[in-house]
Amino acid sequence: MTAGDEPANQASDEPEKVSYNFTSYSADGQTEYGNGTVETTGEKKTFNGVEYTEAEVKTNTEPEWVGRKFYIVSTATADGTTKYPLYDAEGQEAGVLVTITPTA
Repeated sequence: MTAGDEPANQASDEPEKVSYNFTSYSADGQTEYGNGTVETTGEKKTFNGVEYTEAEVKTNTEPEWVGRKFYIVSTATADGTTKYPLYDAEGQEAGVLVTITPTA
C-alpha cells in the first residue's frame, strides 16, 4: 500500500466468488439427478489447453454431494439449458452434466 491510498481503493486479494443454481444429469444428459447451488472458489485449472473454474456444492437435493468441489469450463454460460460436464481436480470427467443459472 502506498501513502495516501484508502483501503477502499485497494484491489482485494480475495477471489470473486459467484453463486449459481444448478441441475445435475447423468453423463448422457437423459436422467436428472438433483439440483442445488454452487459457489465458485476462485481457483482455476487448465486441462488440455482449456481453462476450468472450481465450484463447491453448497446445497443439493442429494446431501452427500454438499461440500464436494468440481471444475466446469470457464466459458460456461448460465443459461439453464446448455449441459456442461464436470471434472475432478485431475481433469477426469465426473460422469455428471450440469445446467447453471444465476442465483437471485
